[in-house]
Amino acid sequence: MILVFIGILFIYTNEKTKFRILVFSFISIIGFLLFWGFVSYTTDGLIVKRYNNQDAIGREKISKLSGRETLIESEWDMFLENPILGVGVGRNSEIRLEELGIRAASHNEITRLLAEHGSLGIIYLFIIIVLPFVVWYNNRQHLLLIPFFIFWILTINHAAMRMAAPAFIYSLCLLNVIINFEKKTKNENSLHRKQITS
Repeated sequence: MILVFIGILFIYTNEKTKFRILVFSFISIIGFLLFWGFVSYTTDGLIVKRYNNQDAIGREKISKLSGRETLIESEWDMFLENPILGVGVGRNSEIRLEELGIRAASHNEITRLLAEHGSLGIIYLFIIIVLPFVVWYNNRQHLLLIPFFIFWILTINHAAMRMAAPAFIYSLCLLNVIINFEKKTKNENSLHRKQITS
């Protein structure tokens, strides 16, 4: 998301700003590496093992998605068994508990929509995925739309909508943003002030 945002800024900014972005990016990378080293040191390397899918001893975990793949498979099966209207809102957790003995909320918004709403879920998905790009097509000045969309789509794939962040960030994708890229000269600014005061 950050890389896409930096790329978009590079397209829309002048040479002086591009240089500033490069300097800031370099400082950020150095800062991140120092921060990562500090966190790794203070956790005795446990944070590194966590992101390498290992337990505290260093053994590789069987599940690469912390068990989320079981939830995804069960919701996909529910969709295949009830493709038209789905199993109903909130029923996927009940069915999973009955069939698999797993008490867990959905961690993937896409498979949850398909399981609970069936073919209507596909229509919902189509609308919420296409709508931001319709907004972007009509308003290319919304520079944060694509980074926000990437944040939203990645978050709903591992945390569903159980947090406020995905819905809030998605709503920011739909804003009508107007940016004035033209710089006013000092004379234009002073003339504008005189017009306001008079």
